[in-house]
Amino acid sequence: MASIVCYRPAMSPHRHDRVVVGIPVHNEERFVVDCIRSMQVQTAGDFLCLISDNASTDGTEAACRAAIAGDHRFVYVRQPVNIGSSPNINFLRSQSESPYFAWIGSHDRVQPRFLERHLGLLDANPAYAVSYTYWEWIDADGRVVGREPIKGLGELWGGRWSRYLWSIESAEVGGLQGVMRREILPERLMRSCPGCDHVLLSTLVFKSRFHVFPERLYQARRFVEANRPADYMERITGRRGGRRDLSELVTAYMEEFENLPAPAHEKDRWRGLAHWLIRDKFAPDSRRWHRKFGVTATVRRMRALRRWLRPAGPF
Repeated sequence: MASIVCYRPAMSPHRHDRVVVGIPVHNEERFVVDCIRSMQVQTAGDFLCLISDNASTDGTEAACRAAIAGDHRFVYVRQPVNIGSSPNINFLRSQSESPYFAWIGSHDRVQPRFLERHLGLLDANPAYAVSYTYWEWIDADGRVVGREPIKGLGELWGGRWSRYLWSIESAEVGGLQGVMRREILPERLMRSCPGCDHVLLSTLVFKSRFHVFPERLYQARRFVEANRPADYMERITGRRGGRRDLSELVTAYMEEFENLPAPAHEKDRWRGLAHWLIRDKFAPDSRRWHRKFGVTATVRRMRALRRWLRPAGPF
């Protein structure tokens, strides 16, 4: 396989932006300008927005360049080939030397106080590593069509292992659409597999605490193309014709479990329960069973977690 070299954007080496906001984009001519406009009206001005175009074949490049013309806070980068969304997000993270990092879906948008609220919280509360917000769902025309019921990763009780195990079950990946301290982020932010954001979420929850604002500052867009399996796999891997195989997610989860910053004896204690939760929730055979008995399966996992965690106390 030919190696892919991503080049560094033409940014001044003397820039010391407070936060880098990445926008990974591929064939989003229809929505990307709306996303950019929502960043241009942010009340927090000390940011750099880096747009990484994954070799779009539509009018995305022209739309981005026109939207950011003359705005020094924005930099546009075009990848030579479609490397997939996960490597593209990893590229954006590698370009960040600021204290904080965030990324926004190129078909989504944020409210004007999105950065101000998150940065203010993180500056004032060193105990939190991630600040995020409740979601609204919008349609292709930008109309609000629903609200995401978020349980709140910031309310997970106990120590790091109980937070990690509960995060597998909650799968609240909206917690990643906020602002994060760059120091806690792994060098490889995302794996190239379906559901890779679940793995990152659990890793970050293990390392530190999340804060959630009750305000709806992030608007995620729902549209038909986003749910087509072929389009989804092309976004993740950069290749057409891939099959959405969650067995890769199970493998990635288990591998990252072994990389958690914890002593071996702690991993030995919780490995069995973690692996069971991961397989039961995400393994293809389990998911076919869940489609018929979904509520029963969730209740079973929740009861098992409570039974295991309560006697252990905070850990």
